[in-house]
Amino acid sequence: MREFFSTTSNPVGHGFTQANLDNDFASYTFEPKSNIPIKVIALDDTVKGPTQPNYALGGLDQARLDWLTAELQKGHDEGKLMIIAHIPINPQNSFADPANFSFFRAPGF
Repeated sequence: MREFFSTTSNPVGHGFTQANLDNDFASYTFEPKSNIPIKVIALDDTVKGPTQPNYALGGLDQARLDWLTAELQKGHDEGKLMIIAHIPINPQNSFADPANFSFFRAPGF
């Protein structure tokens, strides 16, 4: 993420904020057009950590699940179409520790 702040791409940070850097949290949202009710959710669902060799499959720890649930609820309450960009989640992967990762299923969505 830090590299996006020192490049010439726009917007500066590529959507990431200082809070993303401070918290090592690579998910964010944006609305591409203010007059169209669309919300894009950029979800970092990479399975991270020294015991997680396969970053190509997605999973969510509790912090990211809670964040995603709140963003979906906010978009729903505001009547927005939501697009989620993420790595495909594989609920049957064998490398995710079930004690640390949930696979998203929000009630009501």
